[in-house]
Amino acid sequence: MQGSAAIRDMAKSSEVSEIVATDLDIRRIQAVVTNLKTSKVKAEQVDAANHEDLVELMKKGFDVVACLLPARFNFPVAKAAVEAKVNMVDVSYPGEIVRLDDDARRAGITILPGCGLDPGIDLVLYGYGCSKLDKVYEIHSYCGGIPQREFADGPLKYKISWSWEAVLDSYTRSAKILRNGQVVEIQNIFEEYVKTMRFPEPVGEAECFLNGDATVYKETLGLKHVKEMTRWTVRWPGHCELWSKLLEMKLLSDQPPQVADGIYMTPRQFMIKHLAPDLRYKQGEGDLVILRVEFAGEKDSNSTRIVFDLIDLRDSETGVSAMARTTGYTCSIVSQMVGSGQIKEKGVLVPEKHIPFQSFFRELARRGILITETTTTKETLR
Repeated sequence: MQGSAAIRDMAKSSEVSEIVATDLDIRRIQAVVTNLKTSKVKAEQVDAANHEDLVELMKKGFDVVACLLPARFNFPVAKAAVEAKVNMVDVSYPGEIVRLDDDARRAGITILPGCGLDPGIDLVLYGYGCSKLDKVYEIHSYCGGIPQREFADGPLKYKISWSWEAVLDSYTRSAKILRNGQVVEIQNIFEEYVKTMRFPEPVGEAECFLNGDATVYKETLGLKHVKEMTRWTVRWPGHCELWSKLLEMKLLSDQPPQVADGIYMTPRQFMIKHLAPDLRYKQGEGDLVILRVEFAGEKDSNSTRIVFDLIDLRDSETGVSAMARTTGYTCSIVSQMVGSGQIKEKGVLVPEKHIPFQSFFRELARRGILITETTTTKETLR
């Protein structure tokens, strides 16, 4: 879903001379290459679970490897990149990749995970927003990929623009936030802290629930004064109430009850197989992406609030979804920054510190992905 958008974007760049696009299913990648109608892109079949094959491929003289595989592959791909001594950009959270920092430095390469939408654009905004304040007291980010309102049919009001398994994984994990300067872990994300917010049109009113670990960025950004940090997922209203009930009925459990005649399937496996076909976008249907990052802090002794908003829609001309645009194009932009030497530092890097803000935002804007900034200030009494 995201890889084809990255390939499309790279193929249009005058800075990119050759692309080898790989997948386990060679027919799918060949279809993408054929549609592009360019000799710049070649297709190869590669199994990302085969370390030797990955290393052999990566040693063919590439400047950078762009990885848009499911998150479980990012560490083995990074290990192969270290062995092959080739730079790598990935769209998922770093996870175990951070363990490769010393190895990457010794290999003289850059590894930059978290270069999609969320994580990705949001984290670059983290770094940019903090750079505009003298003191940061709060950071809150909101992100969601949802159907455009007219296509949000069905009880879930949701359709798949990302890995469906990854979505369900995020629904069952706990969240961590910073509240009053203390780390708080939230076990049931669909019952605690759920809130309704209003975003710019064409979104309007939407529902938000906590997502992942918001506290790790306090350290990477070197924030000494921050007291509140949260990360939220955005969905159409009613989503949380329904999923809270489904979780209560243990329909996302990994406990394997016997289904029939010795055939075992967990409730989660059933939900993946049963719901996926009905949650796919039909021909002509469009998605949208909403991203908001809010900061509260101090600038020049004034209380300052900064809000960044991004809303992107499916490109009706090319058919590229908003999720693919914001994720795949971001990966392409950062890959080109690394491959061209604009990002030079070696080791395992982080988007919030190592991606040049203004150059990155200019590249997004060139692709029609626009971010608005709203700043309000109030004089602070000393």
